[in-house]
Amino acid sequence: MQGKPLDRIFILNVTIVVEALLLLIATLWCQFCEIELLPFLHLNSKILAIGFASGLAIALSGFAILWLCSKLSDKASWIADLRSIINDELTPLFQSLNAADILIIAACSGFCEEIFFRGVVQDQLGLFPAALLFGFFHCPTRRYLPYCLWAVCAGTFLGWLLTLTNSLWAPVFAHGSSNLVVLLYLRYGRKMEKSVSSTQSAQPSQEGKLPEVSLSAGSSKVSTSSPNNASSAQATKAPTKSGEINQSTEPKDE
Repeated sequence: MQGKPLDRIFILNVTIVVEALLLLIATLWCQFCEIELLPFLHLNSKILAIGFASGLAIALSGFAILWLCSKLSDKASWIADLRSIINDELTPLFQSLNAADILIIAACSGFCEEIFFRGVVQDQLGLFPAALLFGFFHCPTRRYLPYCLWAVCAGTFLGWLLTLTNSLWAPVFAHGSSNLVVLLYLRYGRKMEKSVSSTQSAQPSQEGKLPEVSLSAGSSKVSTSSPNNASSAQATKAPTKSGEINQSTEPKDE
């Protein structure tokens, strides 16, 4: 059963507070451990292109999981749980948002989370511990473990982008653009899919139905009727040959 969509202001406030806390912790961590992030904040067109292309790849992997959930939900319980999370929790969660809200959430999550997990945690603990913590950050309950596993893989990929480009902007743009695409789909795409699906199911299928054919006795006319007017076709009386009634009613000559 789908839950009631939360108020958009509440969602925005919670998102901004959580992301701001991550950024604050990252800033304090940098101060105490003397971590320099400025050398990793250089940006050029190549890094920008790599970031957006990587974000699209991450979003496509999410869509692949959605497709698997629709096809294999009856094969394994964890797939059914993941499908239930997407349909009953994540999709209703963002139904009250507009495009501007989604852009703000995508930008905040992309920048603040990457500064914390890739800029600070990965620098101090390494790529895989940072990816593991990134996965558990997206796992509020045990039921979210399949989603957590996907987030660990995504975090590993984002960490690899940092080592590849030596710039935090690559994972920042990848994370933000991926969130933007996925959230826009959950907000508008799934609603369009449901609308198309309900429209198609409302149209009665006429395939395999042949028109009824009735031959009138004593007549060369052939009439066809659809199932809707079958009763009226059955009520039609066959015409009699001319002269039959007169012959039956005339008295015989003695």
